[in-house]
Order: sequence, then C-alpha cells, then structure tokens
Amino acid sequence: MTEEAPPKPVSDKIAEKKNEQSVEKPTKVVKPTERKPEVIFIGSKPPMSYVMAVITAMSSGKTDEIMLKARGKSITTAVDVAEITTNRFLKDLKVTAIGIG
Repeated sequence: MTEEAPPKPVSDKIAEKKNEQSVEKPTKVVKPTERKPEVIFIGSKPPMSYVMAVITAMSSGKTDEIMLKARGKSITTAVDVAEITTNRFLKDLKVTAIGIG
C-alpha cells in the first residue's frame, strides 16, 4: 500500500496559485495610432447629401477632422459643401486648408 499525502489546506492552494500568477508574461507594446481624418468623396449628388454626411460624421464623435475630396467639376460642389456646413449648420466648424493636388 502507498501512503497518500493528506489534502492541502485551501490557503496553501491559494498561495500556490498566486506564485504561479506572479510569473510575468511578455506584454505587447501598443503604439497609439494616428487619427486619420474622415474622407468624404464629392461627386455628382446634390450638395446637401454631402452636408448631411459631414454632419453625421461630426456627430458620431469618432473624428474631429473631415477631409472633402473632389476632382474636376465637383470641386465647386466640395467648396459649397464646406461653406454650407460652416455657415448654416455647424457654426464652430473651421476650414483649415484648401488644397489642389
């Protein structure tokens, strides 16, 4: 016959688990991601469609910067969208840059 060891008290089991948990595991270093601006491509729809897209993007809270992109004849619509949004709907909104290229 083999002799069985008496059962360990609960406090000893808890101490063993703490010792096992105290081993440091390598952790990932998470770099903060750059917040890219929300991009809205301007096309042939009416300007108010894009104004609503701007208002929706700003109210979602995910971004604080929106970039309107347009080509050719749509550039005038993009400027109109920016002006309508800043003058009629979001008074505290600022146009930071207008670029071609």
